[in-house]
Amino acid sequence: MTPSFYSPVPDRDRADDLFGSYLSFLEQRNGELHADDGFEKREQLMTRLPGAEVCFSAGFEQEIFNRNYEKLIDKDLTLEQFTLLAFVKMNAGEAYGVEVMREARADLMARPEPIFMLEKILSREEDYHTRLLVGAIDHVDGLEVTGAWRPAWPLKLLILCLSKAPRMFFHPVLLGAEISGVFTVTWLLTRLKDLFPDDPLVRESMEQRLMDVLIDEIGHVAYNRICIGTRGFGAAKYLAGAVCESHDQMTRELIPLGYQEARKAIASFDFMDLPEEARRNAWFV
Repeated sequence: MTPSFYSPVPDRDRADDLFGSYLSFLEQRNGELHADDGFEKREQLMTRLPGAEVCFSAGFEQEIFNRNYEKLIDKDLTLEQFTLLAFVKMNAGEAYGVEVMREARADLMARPEPIFMLEKILSREEDYHTRLLVGAIDHVDGLEVTGAWRPAWPLKLLILCLSKAPRMFFHPVLLGAEISGVFTVTWLLTRLKDLFPDDPLVRESMEQRLMDVLIDEIGHVAYNRICIGTRGFGAAKYLAGAVCESHDQMTRELIPLGYQEARKAIASFDFMDLPEEARRNAWFV
């Protein structure tokens, strides 16, 4: 059977066994999962990623960056500048969501059941996603993220719904959001191939960062599929499309890159549309 984001998980009655398999994968990928100072293998990855030694030759003035980080104003930025802004805005959105959800679900994440133990670990993986995305600006000489970013209303609404949702609704909503994220990262990976023509090492670094996020997020999709059981996939598919559409407000920088037209493909997007590297290295059931 062809793997799908929207089909019930085989052997759903063996959920704890599946969670155990995922936990073993995460230990192999991240190293010790409960250390206070982070995941050893991910920390090693962060130190290996190119930084300031790989430079975006066109640059990005701090003043222009700051005002557009707070709110996209300038329409005459280059596609590469829009992409850098998209990375840091996506980072800010991830960080905001993680912070709110971690506080809202702290009591659940402290419980020993596999479902909640994994939720806490996946929350810690999201911390690395924020670092991976914002780290893209290390390629711009002297640039720092210092502007006053504010979450757009669709993001605040999504996180509010997740923080207040009862368990039977929580995972279908989160699954839809995760699938939307997987779609958007996959699309942005493809879009990057035509960007940074004068700085291929910058492009490769940004691709590597997105691929690392994508491999994690595929596992997060699988986790939520197990949690759903046999119901909720229709709602998740609808919500995936709605979250993609909300990027018109949440991440306006994607619009000049062509996302408004591209996001229509979310209606048919599924597991086999992922890059082969991501499918090969991710955990999915």
